[in-house]
This record gives sequence, structure tokens and C-alpha cells, in this order.
Amino acid sequence: MKIVKYTRLASGKYKVLFDNKKELILYESVIINTNLLYKKEITSEEYNNLVSLNNYQDIYNKVIKYIGIRLRSKKEITDYLKKMDLSIEVVDDILNKLITNKYIDDERFSQAYIKDKYNFSNNGPYKIINELVKLGIDKDMAYTYTFDIITNEEEKINKLINKYVKSDKKHDWYYLRNKIYNNLINLGYSKEIVISILNNYN
Repeated sequence: MKIVKYTRLASGKYKVLFDNKKELILYESVIINTNLLYKKEITSEEYNNLVSLNNYQDIYNKVIKYIGIRLRSKKEITDYLKKMDLSIEVVDDILNKLITNKYIDDERFSQAYIKDKYNFSNNGPYKIINELVKLGIDKDMAYTYTFDIITNEEEKINKLINKYVKSDKKHDWYYLRNKIYNNLINLGYSKEIVISILNNYN
């Protein structure tokens, strides 16, 4: 097949026209990596290889876009790739490439996840740890990072208690204390710390 024409498209892609009227939409990186610009003619095998490489690049770019929304754990990205019905070899290859290029880093992901959850939600450390484990993070790693980052648990518990007290003027303290205790435990705070702080309230 002879290459007749290259037409530049948006998003770093080119349309390649062949003499048999076939067209290929290729990423610029695929064209460069295969030295296609230096070839006037390609075989059917080379054509099929271009299609395969381009599909691979398309999948890789989708994953980069997926990570661009927010940081992802290795498990999340693995699950995302498996939904595409890819071979194990392709999944492993993409994962290795993402790790090499620092797009996958469970340590960095865990630290960012903990900070976001603790600062922008009411979740306590134990709930955050359970969430991280579900996202494929080693439990010991999740535990260590969580308690390294969270240093103001008592301050946050106090704020939540005050919020609950101000929003409920109907019930007596005994009822309210039990309600607050259950809510805070469900949010993942330490039972011992919650009890200790509640005991200081009248």
C-alpha cells in the first residue's frame, strides 16, 4: 500500500490516506515511533501493526484522562482496564508503563486521598482506612499513612459534637450523647477518644 497523503487533525492526530482508498487516523506518536514519515509504501503486516499500536495508544490516553480527573490507585486503574476486555499482557504492559511514568503511585495516592477525605468530609481515620483497603491499598500502609497525616482527630471530634448539639435542641443529653457516639463511631473515629471527649461534656 502506498501512502498518498497526510492530513493533520485535532488532538495530535493525522489522517493517512493510501492509494487503495483506505484511511487510518493515527496518533502523531505512532507515526514518529514507527518512522512512518520515511516510508512511501507499507505492507499489510505493517498496516495491521499500525492499527494495533494506535489502539494501544488510544487506550493509554483514555487511562491518562481517567487519572486526570483525580489520582487513582493501581487497583482502580486495573479494574478500569479490565472493563475494556483487553488481554492480560496488554493490561500488564500498560500498568507497567504507567508505573514507570509515575502515573500510578499508591503511596502518593494514599496520602492525597487521606488529606482530601479528612479535610473535605466528616470521615474519621478508621473509615478512611477501610475505604483505602477497598481501593487496593495494603492495610498496614493505609493505617500508617492515615495516622501520620491525621494529627487533629480530637479537634475535629469536638467540632462535630458541637455541631450535633447545636442542631438538636429537642432531646436530653443522655439521648443526644448516645446518638452522637453512634454517629462518630460510624464515621470511623476511635471509640476511646470519642468516649473520653463526650465525658467532658455536660
